[in-house]
Order: sequence, then structure tokens, then C-alpha cells
Amino acid sequence: MRLPVLAAILPLAVTLLTGCISETLQGFLPPVYEYTSLLVPGGGEEEAAYSVNPDGSITYDEEGLRVTVRPLSDAELNERYRGVSYQDRFSANPFTYGNWRDPSLGYTPNRFTVFEVEVFNPVLPKVELSPNDVVMRTGQGEYLTFFGINREDSENSLEDYYTLNRGPGGNEQYRFDQRMGIIREELYRFDQQVFKGDDYSGFIVFQALNPDVTSIELLVTDFALQFDESNNPSKTTDLTFRFDRRIAQRRLEGEEERLARQRTWVLPATAHR
Repeated sequence: MRLPVLAAILPLAVTLLTGCISETLQGFLPPVYEYTSLLVPGGGEEEAAYSVNPDGSITYDEEGLRVTVRPLSDAELNERYRGVSYQDRFSANPFTYGNWRDPSLGYTPNRFTVFEVEVFNPVLPKVELSPNDVVMRTGQGEYLTFFGINREDSENSLEDYYTLNRGPGGNEQYRFDQRMGIIREELYRFDQQVFKGDDYSGFIVFQALNPDVTSIELLVTDFALQFDESNNPSKTTDLTFRFDRRIAQRRLEGEEERLARQRTWVLPATAHR
């Protein structure tokens, strides 16, 4: 006669015990955070040639040339490539860590600093921006060079970076190929001359910023406006795009904390369309 009673209360007892254990363990776990690092237009754009746009980009518009620089946040990059960004530590987004959370930090750090650069040439015969001539200078005076696709492009190579971080096995090779496919499609290419009436855009990628960096300048030097008969630049200009850095870090508690500790192998609800 006691077996039916025991069968009825056992699930409830297990649930209560599991909840108590979960709450006890959660008290010993390191905290988790929501972390964001954003670059927003900074000061110094008093010159008439520069203007700040509603989407947070900065445009230089003068001498028949229009160059727009827009920093891309990790959240935006994850959404752009959401098909490969939400598999925890197996996320294949080449520009972010996806939704993987560093257990030692309690949040997802930045993997890189990414800018989308667009050149529009309405009137000049042709112009050219070379990634080799783009440098990021931090407020601390540090000069950072860009990441090229391979080692022939730059001293920093995304191909080398992911080769060194690639594990053994076919799945790792598949993710490597996914990442390199996106990289080859998105990065701003060399020898890309923009002719009259055309436009061209691509990503220029740098290393992640140190925590103490509060401002940066994207320096574009020797932007070619005119060419001689041998197709060598005969007139160039230098551009400076200034951004301030905004960092926000909020500790997650309650249900937010519980959900953050779960491994998420599918797209989050906000990513479903």
C-alpha cells in the first residue's frame, strides 16, 4: 500500500533536491556577465569633409571622393553570420567567438576589431585604397596593423591564425573551410581600383583592443586620387577616422544567469526569422 504513495512523492522530492543542489552549486560558480565593447564616432570631426551618420559610421566626402568607415560590433557580426555563430565553442564565425563564453572571464570577449570600409567614386577617373596603408592607432599610442587573408598580404594572417587554432579531425577542417570562405568573401582586397561611378566595400580587420583602450584612430594614408601614365599614384591624400570606445559589463543574476550557463547549440529565439 505504501508503494503508490512513494511513487507519487518521489518525483517531487527529486525535483526539490535537484533545485537545492543547483542553487547551492550556483553559489560556488564564478559570476557571468553581459559584456559589450562598442566604437562610436569620436571628437575631432570638425572639418567640413567629415560627417557622422545615424548608423554610427563616419564619412569623408571631398574632392570627388566618398569614404565611409563603420565599426562592426560582435552582435552585428553574429547576426550577419547567424548560421555559423551560435554553436558555442564550435561557432565558425571568423570574426567573433560566436556565443561561446570564456569560463575564466564570465563573458564573451572580442576576437578581433572589424571595420567595414566603403569607397564611392562619383567623378574621378579612378581611385584606390590599399589595406597596406590603413593602420589603427590607439589612444595609448600603439600602432596596430591589419590582418590579411594570408601571410603574403600582411604580417598578420587570418589563415595562419586559424591554422594554428585548428584542431584535428574532419569537423575542424570543415569549420576552418567555413571561416576562410567568409574571410575571402568579406575582406577588403588589394589592387582594387574604383572607377568613376563605381563603389567598393570590404572589411579591414585588426586585433582585439586591450581593456584600457578608450579611443582609436583609423589612419588611411596615401589614398590614391590620380595616377600617372604608368598607373602609379601621382596624387594622394591621408584620412583620419576617430572613434571612442564604450564598454559595458553587467552581472547576470536569476533566470538570466541560469540561461547564460546553459550551452546553446541552436539559434537563440531573437535570431529566428
